[in-house]
Amino acid sequence: MITLKQFEDPIRPNSAHGNSARKAMSGNASDGIELTNTDKFAREIIQNSCDASIEDFTQMRIESLELNSEVKENIFKVLGIEEFLKPRIKETLTEFPNYEELNNVLVVEDKSTWGLTEDDTNSFTKSRFWKFFFDTGGNEESNDLGGSYGYGKAVYTDNSSIRTIIVYSCSKNNDGNYSTKLMGITKTASYEFDSKPYTGFIYHSKEYLNEIYHPIRDQEADELAIKLGFKKRECNEIGSGTSIAIIGLKDNPDEFITNLKKSIEMYWWKKLVEKELFVEFIYSNKTISYADPETNNFLLPYIDSYEILKKRRSNSSIGNKIYNKTLNKKLGNINFNPGQLVLQEISPGTEQEFDVNSPLINSIALFRKSGMVIKYLKPVLINNDTFITGVFEADDKLNKLLRSSEPANHWGWNPNSPRIEDLKEYLQLGLSLDGARNFITKLEANISQQYRNFQSTLIPEVKNTSSSFRSVDKLLTKIFGKGNSSGQKGGGNKRDIRIHHVNTKKIEKTNPPEYECELKVFLDSYCEKESSKVAINHKLKIMGDDNAQTIIEFHLSKLLKTDAKIIHEEKGQTFFEIKKEPSIFLFRSYPFSDKFHREFQTDYVELEES
Repeated sequence: MITLKQFEDPIRPNSAHGNSARKAMSGNASDGIELTNTDKFAREIIQNSCDASIEDFTQMRIESLELNSEVKENIFKVLGIEEFLKPRIKETLTEFPNYEELNNVLVVEDKSTWGLTEDDTNSFTKSRFWKFFFDTGGNEESNDLGGSYGYGKAVYTDNSSIRTIIVYSCSKNNDGNYSTKLMGITKTASYEFDSKPYTGFIYHSKEYLNEIYHPIRDQEADELAIKLGFKKRECNEIGSGTSIAIIGLKDNPDEFITNLKKSIEMYWWKKLVEKELFVEFIYSNKTISYADPETNNFLLPYIDSYEILKKRRSNSSIGNKIYNKTLNKKLGNINFNPGQLVLQEISPGTEQEFDVNSPLINSIALFRKSGMVIKYLKPVLINNDTFITGVFEADDKLNKLLRSSEPANHWGWNPNSPRIEDLKEYLQLGLSLDGARNFITKLEANISQQYRNFQSTLIPEVKNTSSSFRSVDKLLTKIFGKGNSSGQKGGGNKRDIRIHHVNTKKIEKTNPPEYECELKVFLDSYCEKESSKVAINHKLKIMGDDNAQTIIEFHLSKLLKTDAKIIHEEKGQTFFEIKKEPSIFLFRSYPFSDKFHREFQTDYVELEES
């Protein structure tokens, strides 16, 4: 049988190590969002295939294969698992699996893509084949691709229990003919063997010639691919593409595919609904399913907002309130509109199925040309009782600049990324380096501000929820101590109290700045009571400098005047009589430097008679 040989890469000056990409990709998303393993996998594998699409449509198949004894023996022999790999890398892994445990392969396949071409550039080191196998973190070129062949491909080997993949690809040559190739790679932490240091890159190839690892090609590649469990690729435009076999998937294969389907729908729904992406899943029992974001109820308002953004619909399909905004072209000194924002009020549904910490709740899906949700941005809220989702699509002219600002895991746009200076995409926009960084900072801040502007218009319509009353209970405990002695009770009926933020006005000539905030407080019209005793606490929240996500201080505002009647005072709290007819409260905020981001919050405590 045709087979592969194993070549281990010795450590040389400035060598990259086999786990360097793994380290670069291991960082989680910012802003408290926890990217799961399948989230990271979905974001990278789809991006790699979409980048290689011949046209604007990418077709993928992800299949779990249970190995029969013949295929399993072939894989062990071709990769030298027992004789070569295990003695070298077993110390770099938590546990090297035994022969009996390596029973599955996950195959990721795309069609109608360029495949791993070799002669499509003037330099072999810039070809797709070279970048996939040999380039770690080296994508420093200006282009419109969504991801890179630098670090993202680490997700394939990271999910193998032996950190090994086999790649079988078909591509079109410059002479118009198609060719296939097959090669494998192991990427692990650096190691020593026979007292010699190695990088952790192990190549499974035909030969090492002229300092290049060469794959098995054409008929030999096809024959070996079949013996290793691949489907033979047809040598034509439809068959052109790449199949990647992850040897010994670390997780349960069917559970992994189930979670991967959700992750692909969550981050790639734009391309799916635009019919630019089709993904088929085949489980170990041969069950077939397809990526379909419309089966996830939490994605529906995002899709609905996107349809409005694209002007295929003018209003919410279910009658929700809509905020449609073209960002100001003067933002950051650019001379065109940075992009379009559409926000939509949503209903929380039942408390059991509604998780405010989910990336899909109170978030804005940020897009650029790649079509992937780069980030679910969660702006700081001015009120916890409103729920909004939305989408922002950046103008195509910003694509290269925003791409250059993304970290290795492509989560968000970082104004401090060194790649902005390296790639110099800002020059095409007529910006300086500082101007580019300033623009990216202002872009996200402006999107968040538009979110809060919309949210402030929704406050009068929203009733208090049980989640808000949990924070009220905490406040009551802080004020009165534990327990409900003397008849004081936190929360009360969740339909009782309504707070309408009427107006917020900056006081001129005060340093540090102060604000006057006018509120209307009243009982809900459905409330059975005619009045209630309520303490109103208006606060200034001072936010930290990490995208204004961290609350670092609270300052109570001063009550200037109210037409509500004082009923009761206890331990520094003044309780007013609140009726169904609105009472006016005017607060003046605590003076604080405007160098910090600020938000206002209103809490209340209802005092019920025992």
